[in-house]
Amino acid sequence: MKIGKRTLIVTLLLTIFLVNMAAPASAYSYSGYKWNANYVVPKIDSSVPSSWTTAIKAGATAWNNAGAAFTFKWITSAADNRIYCTSAGDTYLGLAVPTHGGGYNIGYKTYFNTDYPWSTASGGESGKYDVQSVATHEFGHWLTLWDLYDSIDSEKTMYQWTASNEIKKRTLHSDDIAGIKHIYP
Repeated sequence: MKIGKRTLIVTLLLTIFLVNMAAPASAYSYSGYKWNANYVVPKIDSSVPSSWTTAIKAGATAWNNAGAAFTFKWITSAADNRIYCTSAGDTYLGLAVPTHGGGYNIGYKTYFNTDYPWSTASGGESGKYDVQSVATHEFGHWLTLWDLYDSIDSEKTMYQWTASNEIKKRTLHSDDIAGIKHIYP
């Protein structure tokens, strides 16, 4: 009877181990900062083509719809949280630059590099980078989620790399959503 119990215990432990290995784990990376309110007001600078406005706002809306207690509000304001277009060579595609104070975010600036070709087409455009996907990613930084670098994270909005004509990152992955809900429950 002892051999039967040992076999049963070993089988049970092995089963528990294998089930836990197969269960997906949430993967996001959080900087530790957050906004001191449950919203932020971004402003699109005049350097950004007006044809990009809808795509940029849709990037923020993806996060607004994640079910967290946080919202990007598009109201008229003198907010210093701005989105710009600028020439930056091949240094970056999009860049979010934070200002922190007292343990909180106090401002963000996002830059789209005009040295790359961009598209706002609903189905993407060959050889061009998607404004909405990059905006969604950069707004994730405004929420202080960090880039993910592991290839297993390549489907997530917060994965560091994107490809031309890639529009899948307009939609948040469940781990992106878990990240924002962790910060703003």
